[in-house]
Amino acid sequence: MFSASEEQTLKRLAAENTPMSRPAVDHSKIHNPPTGDFLARELARCKPAANVDPEQDWEVKNKLRSAGVLRQNERVMQFFARTGIGRAQILSFSKDELRKAVALADARNASEGDFEPKPSAIF
Repeated sequence: MFSASEEQTLKRLAAENTPMSRPAVDHSKIHNPPTGDFLARELARCKPAANVDPEQDWEVKNKLRSAGVLRQNERVMQFFARTGIGRAQILSFSKDELRKAVALADARNASEGDFEPKPSAIF
C-alpha cells in the first residue's frame, strides 16, 4: 500500500486535476431575475437583421469582376461556394490577394474533384 505522505500527495494531485471539484451550481446563492418589462426593453434595443441579395451587392460583384476571378455566368453565391471566400475577405483583400486565394481554392478543388455549380430552380 501507500505510505501516509504518498497517499496525501495522490489525494492532492487528484483534487488539483479533477475538473469541477465543487458543484457547478452554487445553490446557496439566491437568483433574482429582472422584473417588469426587461425583456421588452432589451428586444427594443435590437436592430432587425438586414437581408441583402448577394446579386445586388455591387461592391462585392465589382471587386470580383475587376480582379477577374468571377467565372462567366457565375453568381456571387456560386463563387462563395466554389472558393470558400466570404464577403468580408473579398472586401479586405487586394486584387492580387484575391487572385491568389482563388487560385489556391481552384487548386484544392482540382485535387478533390473540380467544383461545377449545378443549375438550381432558385436561380
